[in-house]
Amino acid sequence: MKYLCFFLIFSYSCLTAFGQDLDKEQEYIDSLNILINSPKSHDTTIVSAYKLVAEILYYYNPDTIFSISKKIETIILDNIDKYESQEVKRVLKKHLANSYNNYGVYYSDIGDVEKSMVYYFKSLEVNEEIDFLEGQGVALNNIAHQYENQGAISTALHYYNKSLAIREKISDEAGIAISLFNIAYIYTTQGDIYKALEYFEKSLKIEKELGSEIGIAFCLNSIGETYLKLDRLEESKKYIDSAYQIRKTLGDEFGIAQTFENMAEIYLAQKKYDSALVYMHKALDIREKGGALRDLCFNLFNIGGVYLNKGDLDNALKYAVRSKQIAEEIQYPTSIRNVSLLLSEIYEAKSDTKLALSYYKTYIDMRDSVRNEKTQRAAIQREVQYNYERKLAADSIRYENEAIINDALISKQKAELQVKRNQQYLLFGGLSLSFIFLAFLYNRFRVIRKQKGIIEIQRESSEMQRQVVEDKNKEITDSINYAKRIQEAILPSKQVLIENLKKGFVVFKPKDVVSGDFYWLEKANGYIFFAAADCTGHGVPGAMVSVICSNALSKGVLEEGLTDTGKLLDRVRELVADRLNKNGEKVNDGMDISLLAIKEDERNADSTTIKWSGANNGIWIIRDETKTLEQINADKQPVGVYEVSNNFTTHHVEIKKNDKLYLFTDGFSDQFGGEYLPEMRPGGKKFKSANFKKLLLKIQDKQMDQQKLIIENTFEEWKGSLEQVDDVCIIGIRF
Repeated sequence: MKYLCFFLIFSYSCLTAFGQDLDKEQEYIDSLNILINSPKSHDTTIVSAYKLVAEILYYYNPDTIFSISKKIETIILDNIDKYESQEVKRVLKKHLANSYNNYGVYYSDIGDVEKSMVYYFKSLEVNEEIDFLEGQGVALNNIAHQYENQGAISTALHYYNKSLAIREKISDEAGIAISLFNIAYIYTTQGDIYKALEYFEKSLKIEKELGSEIGIAFCLNSIGETYLKLDRLEESKKYIDSAYQIRKTLGDEFGIAQTFENMAEIYLAQKKYDSALVYMHKALDIREKGGALRDLCFNLFNIGGVYLNKGDLDNALKYAVRSKQIAEEIQYPTSIRNVSLLLSEIYEAKSDTKLALSYYKTYIDMRDSVRNEKTQRAAIQREVQYNYERKLAADSIRYENEAIINDALISKQKAELQVKRNQQYLLFGGLSLSFIFLAFLYNRFRVIRKQKGIIEIQRESSEMQRQVVEDKNKEITDSINYAKRIQEAILPSKQVLIENLKKGFVVFKPKDVVSGDFYWLEKANGYIFFAAADCTGHGVPGAMVSVICSNALSKGVLEEGLTDTGKLLDRVRELVADRLNKNGEKVNDGMDISLLAIKEDERNADSTTIKWSGANNGIWIIRDETKTLEQINADKQPVGVYEVSNNFTTHHVEIKKNDKLYLFTDGFSDQFGGEYLPEMRPGGKKFKSANFKKLLLKIQDKQMDQQKLIIENTFEEWKGSLEQVDDVCIIGIRF
């Protein structure tokens, strides 16, 4: 569960001063109102007083920040030009920049990313104009925060580091602590847990030196969350309890909600669902009163997931639907992805296969697109830049229109003063108008003729553009087909498969022209290696990742001589991470894989011991003697960047003659279908692993080429007219 400091307007220390004695705060507000309403108060005094009122009231009712900031903006824009003192103007512009920043906070809280970013950039622009470094640090921090929420991680880190550099330059210790805190969360989302802990500890040290209780609570809570990710539950509970005690003393309701949610996560890790729900509902009671919609969305999603685990499908659906509505309202892609998968699982459990399939497709699409950081970053930048420039253009046009109106009024007054003198020239004027009218008609004739020429040119241009589009479509199609040939080139040839899979088969069904799944075979160092792999995504992006992963496997075997399957996957993880992160940006792509190594000289022996390792994908073995299926589970981590990466396990398994081994990806089991069955609803349901096992047990005595045909026919029959959900790759080997 990710939380950044919600306090974006002023420092932690200001917040600590509020919320402890409501009566004293009301007295303070009353005294500020006296200053605001006094006719003797200078404009700088009035806006400063309003700012302090906003800071106090934000704690109790965040919505008040908008109306008060609007008052500050109005006072400044109405009066700034009457002052000649540059220092007074600079003070007023500081407050104007702060108001723009507060608008950004308000729109961020209600989920309007576009307006939030516009006002943060306006705040940055004003602060840069007056060279106010502290204000620049705040604006850059908040811009980074919005980019992070949209998944543009490298851009967010860029702005966080710019904010940190400015704050270090001016020795803004409170600001430095906030920047370190936010950078730590970036490392958390990227899976660099120990780096995150390092930055959280740095932030905590500064907060303790400042004596900022609210800042200390944030850091303690976040360190507790980080230990939770490492499954160090006792340490996690200790830090979260410490944060709770501070927040309880401060009366920090939203902070208390956060600690309740984290306590719930600890109970979830212990599978104590009832206790987890108690804390989640405590947090929900607070989130419903106000605060950021994003946090309410997370809370509802987590409650829905717990109810699903308990089998309470009605409550699970109730909370998941609310979470989905908020996720779509605030346009938060990660939450849309997660809640789509949750809704798919709920509807599948309710036997509503049509809706289950629909939400699963949404999950697949969001799963692949949410990682495309560069596309998201460019889209956000273009949208914010476009809307901001459009607003500036609108202001410019309005100004020009006002000038035109004023000029027209002046001209009218001058014309009225000279009416009498112009009357004597009436006849001459009439003749002149006649000549002008004739000239106008002649000019219109020329314009029309010119327009006809332009229309003809446009018609020709449209035809050329149509041809360009057709050419581009052909280029794209040719490129995809060429990508297919490249992918086919890295796959083992038919001759290699025939030589090494004499008693085996490969079922390979890409969802698109090219595939994110691939099968791999190499013979080296006295071993034959087989693998079925599933890379991030499908189509062209998945195929690109598959080329990198396949090359890494071959490099580990052919160039580095590795024969231990676990060590081979460890090395492949390093090679893939290095290749995908060459430009300094972390990319979370990788693969799930089932990897097998058989001694070449024992391939036809009566028995042997194989080596096998898996990343999220297991191996099934059907024993010839017992006619039963044995399942060996994989390590629950991908080959790629992951939150906590452990060494892969190498399993040594004894295999006897006529035992069957099956390596596979998840595409076959996840396929929706079965509409031909009498009791099946429209949209079908997943085939599932259990049915796949039954199918393999049923056909175990058939020849391997017959098994391949039966598996392929079963897949097509089950799928029917429905769309293929994912790539499919299955390898079968009879020993």
